[in-house]
Parts: sequence; C-alpha cells; structure tokens
Amino acid sequence: MQTRQYWWVSQGASIASALKGKCLRAPQRNKQGRALFYWDNLARVTAGDLIFHYADGAIRAVSIAAGNGHEEETARGKGWRVEIEPHLLSAPAPLEQFNQRLVALNLD
Repeated sequence: MQTRQYWWVSQGASIASALKGKCLRAPQRNKQGRALFYWDNLARVTAGDLIFHYADGAIRAVSIAAGNGHEEETARGKGWRVEIEPHLLSAPAPLEQFNQRLVALNLD
C-alpha cells in the first residue's frame, strides 16, 4: 500500500491557468540546461497525493492528484505534467496563520 504524499506548489500568476486546466506543468530544464528539483518533483507525484497551491502569500486551493506525474512533449521541449482535481478554498489561508506550525514540524 502506498502512502499519500503532500506537495507544496508556489505558483504566483500561474495558479489560475493550472486550476482552470486541471493540471500542473513544469519544464524539465531551465534556460541554462539545468534540472530544478521543484520541477522534477512533478514526476514524483502519484494519484491520490494532496497538493497545496500557494500564491500571493496564502494557500488558495488544495488539489488531489488525478494521476501520476509524467513526462510530456511540448512546443518548448520536454516537460513534466500531472492532472489534478482542484478545490478552491472559500477563503485563502494566509501563510502567517500557520507558518510557525510548519517550522515546528522540522521537516527535512
């Protein structure tokens, strides 16, 4: 039996298109040709995982991964993609309401 994982996605302006399109996407390499761990994490998402969408200082939505993260070919090259079932929060949860609790968890 697989354990559910929890993911934090910092999105900024991309949150609206991700929620509307019901998927998260990231390139596999930056302009300098380097892989970035937070983009590569999309490949590690598995169906049923929870994803917290952070933008503009608050958690704005929580999604359930509808499938496993996988590679996709785009016009810009190879990327990562995961389909999601997004759930918008009725009120955003500002980071200052819970950031000290997260720090206290001492997660590595």
